[in-house]
Amino acid sequence: MQLKHKPFLLILLALVLIHLLHGLIIWLTMQLGLSNEVVDIISLITIPIVTIIGIVFLLIQFGIHLNFSLKKVNPKLVFYVMLLAVFIVIFQSALDVSFIKGLLQSKVRFFTFTNPSQYGIHSIVYLFDAVIAAPIIEEILYRKIIFIRLKEHYGLAFGLVVSSFLFALVHWNFEGLFAYFITGLLYTYLYYLTKVLWLNILLHGIYNFVITFTTIEMFDSSDRIFVIILLLYLISTAGIYMILKDVKTLTIKTN
Repeated sequence: MQLKHKPFLLILLALVLIHLLHGLIIWLTMQLGLSNEVVDIISLITIPIVTIIGIVFLLIQFGIHLNFSLKKVNPKLVFYVMLLAVFIVIFQSALDVSFIKGLLQSKVRFFTFTNPSQYGIHSIVYLFDAVIAAPIIEEILYRKIIFIRLKEHYGLAFGLVVSSFLFALVHWNFEGLFAYFITGLLYTYLYYLTKVLWLNILLHGIYNFVITFTTIEMFDSSDRIFVIILLLYLISTAGIYMILKDVKTLTIKTN
């Protein structure tokens, strides 16, 4: 039993150790009496580091050798991925519990632009972490390692669902758990189609960039933009479907 499910157990062990180690570091910094801003900055810096430790652990256990060469792809795929990132940002917001609550009150939530630089050094560290570090590290961990290993041992459906659920779970947003799960499925399915990790990193980076420079606001049904926002949600849903359909066609032709 244990040998049969060793890959899954190793993955769970790595994820638990990552978050235990990160939690221990934050607890130790809080004991030093540092300000909340300093603790937040330390948290942003250390989470990529401890995640890399977890990645190295899994790479050794699974005997995986990462290849960082940039595979050439159809330029059309790059455009699709950039557009897909924007559509996913919009689409994911509609999956959040608060979106449904808002509609029941004749309100709709949507994005407005914000300027994170007003928060000083914290925002600079956060921007680097969100747009560069997190996309690279998380795509290696959840798509290149976890998804591939689960798919090889348990099949495609299990790999897609479980790797996406783990991706959602570690974001520690239980109200938005379903939204993160669907986003994880879309990320993973894209990687399954293209098998090009840097496209996933690009997708993830653009998604995080848009999220970083936007904030959520509620718009009343009496507002003229209300109907437009609802149309944008519908367009994003249809856009995701059409893009993934075209990506599948392109990758079939390429392969």
